[in-house]
Amino acid sequence: HLIDSGKYPALANGWSTTISSIIHDDFVLQDSWATEHITLDGAISHRTGMAAHDKAYAGVVEGKEAKPKDIVRNLRNLPLTTEPRVKYSYTNAMYTTVSHVIETVTGKWLGDVMKELIWAPLGMNSTFFDLQDAIHAPNQLASGYYWDKKEGSYREVPFMNVTQLSGSGAVFSNVSIMLSGGGVYAYGAQVYWLPDIRYGVVAFANTALTSNAVEDIMVWKLIQDRLEIPENERFDVETLACLDGTLDAVLAAMSGHTS
Repeated sequence: HLIDSGKYPALANGWSTTISSIIHDDFVLQDSWATEHITLDGAISHRTGMAAHDKAYAGVVEGKEAKPKDIVRNLRNLPLTTEPRVKYSYTNAMYTTVSHVIETVTGKWLGDVMKELIWAPLGMNSTFFDLQDAIHAPNQLASGYYWDKKEGSYREVPFMNVTQLSGSGAVFSNVSIMLSGGGVYAYGAQVYWLPDIRYGVVAFANTALTSNAVEDIMVWKLIQDRLEIPENERFDVETLACLDGTLDAVLAAMSGHTS
């Protein structure tokens, strides 16, 4: 959106814009050619030659909470593993770098940019970019837990502030927003996890409606078998899958054929 809007001269070259042309003083790598030639698309496609270096992320810099700019400025201390554009090498640092680019170009905090351009238009009112915002939201922020052997009980894990990660992992959201299901013309997929019994079923097939319908029957047969549900108490998945004629009518309408 920022590129296509044409509002930002610094992004006139689109995804081919070099990062150093925007944050030259901050974006300095150990290879001068890489510094001057790595582009936005190179950064987000992980073809910069930079390794993960996840342990190099700092939560505090000079006594203050680290910002994306601090993470970017530390890249000069990290070695490249290959030349740019030669090999895929995933690194969160480049997502943080692009985050710093966005904040520099827009003059806004990335959380506000995301809310303005994506979350608000989509009604994602329970999605946040800051730990404190998530904590003070109307809906409860889910906690993590660990088993305390000494106390013989579960203890709550303190929330982690990951604002310095910025675009590489600072989003707080919920299951309703993240959940995605369904199919497309090319394929259909079903994924079910039952963590309490450490059991999962994943089904993939060609086509969408037909494969999803058949997958429902197969997946729920496996799940109900695993749960040892008596036959007379099982859910009638075949009726749900609409295999008795409704599906045929839908497919016929989609293909332009009617009976």
